[in-house]
Amino acid sequence: MPRPPSEGPWRDRYGPRTGQFAGDHHGLDIGDEAGTLLVAPADCTLIDYGPVPGWSAHGRVARLLDKDGWEHWLSHTDRLVPGRAVGDTLREGDPIAYQGVTGLTSGRHVHWETRKDGARLDPEAWLARPQSGTDTPFTPEPEEDDDMDRISYARDKTQGSAGTVWAVDLLKGTRRAVTPGEWDTIRATIPGVQLAEIPTARLATIPIGS
Repeated sequence: MPRPPSEGPWRDRYGPRTGQFAGDHHGLDIGDEAGTLLVAPADCTLIDYGPVPGWSAHGRVARLLDKDGWEHWLSHTDRLVPGRAVGDTLREGDPIAYQGVTGLTSGRHVHWETRKDGARLDPEAWLARPQSGTDTPFTPEPEEDDDMDRISYARDKTQGSAGTVWAVDLLKGTRRAVTPGEWDTIRATIPGVQLAEIPTARLATIPIGS
């Protein structure tokens, strides 16, 4: 029976969002501790592993292709489990990688996307679709609301405290400048928000957007 790649709580679902982090979320974020084992959501093949060109915010991604032609992206992973390699054929539940915090993310979670013919579709719809051999859809654990996983904050490490703070949209892969007053408000309203100090060359790879 198809399943999510992690048993952790669902923190951020697919679809439009309102408020400070308005926009479309194209996956399902599942939270857990760093190092949590991620498994194959269905019978599939590991077709690629590592950073994906043009999608640097996702960090190290395990890309899977299931028997029905759906591609699954497991983002922000730390590393593959010992003995696992690109090209491996996997059964549902087989271990793939360890959850991590690679890429631009302020919280520990796996960002799971399901793609069909190039379109990023709702992982819940994939879970609920009819499956051969079973008529019981997967029932998720209660979700946790965590807006921190949509936006990460960073600045050029060479500029120190005088540098511009950037809000990095982890889904769009773009950044925008944050005013000092806005940053003070963010720190006051989002407990535990982190500010990543990143190299100039890495910051330059993230295009400026809205």
